Amino acid sequence: MRTRWKTIARVVKTHAKSGEVVVESVHGLPPLLAGGMEVALVPPALKTSRYHTVAQADAQGGPAQLVAFENVTSLSEASELVGKTVLARLDDLPATVALMDRDALVGACVRDRTLGLLGTISEVMAGPAQDVYVLDRNGAEVLAPVLPEFIVGRDDDGSVLLDLPEGAVALEGE
Repeated sequence: MRTRWKTIARVVKTHAKSGEVVVESVHGLPPLLAGGMEVALVPPALKTSRYHTVAQADAQGGPAQLVAFENVTSLSEASELVGKTVLARLDDLPATVALMDRDALVGACVRDRTLGLLGTISEVMAGPAQDVYVLDRNGAEVLAPVLPEFIVGRDDDGSVLLDLPEGAVALEGE
């Protein structure tokens, strides 16, 4: 079986003379890099490997992480990584990563365990405390909070399944 990869971040700048870099998550994903994870950096450099193992990854607040790669030990080596895209194996990512990717969620149906079909995701708004699904329900806009404790998973048909507390969404005509 072929290895499947997912774009998770981009190297935005160097950090120290010892080779650390700052990476920022993409597509609305949270920081996902962790020590021991092997990633691919693309486009690859001509004279070095595209694969790197994360030695250490520390959250910097928001989508940023300070990352040290095992074989990157100087500022000049780190500077060659700036602008590269970070890919991770899907098998190395949390099972819920598909529910974190804002771009991939647009168009998905959302169902609540109690309320049933809430609508189709037209946008995922990033908020300071939590994200919000903006749903299209027969032309009406419905907002549903996105918190890990409300997300059950995905149905076989690809719908996002939520278990929202009472009063979390107001449906027109109800």
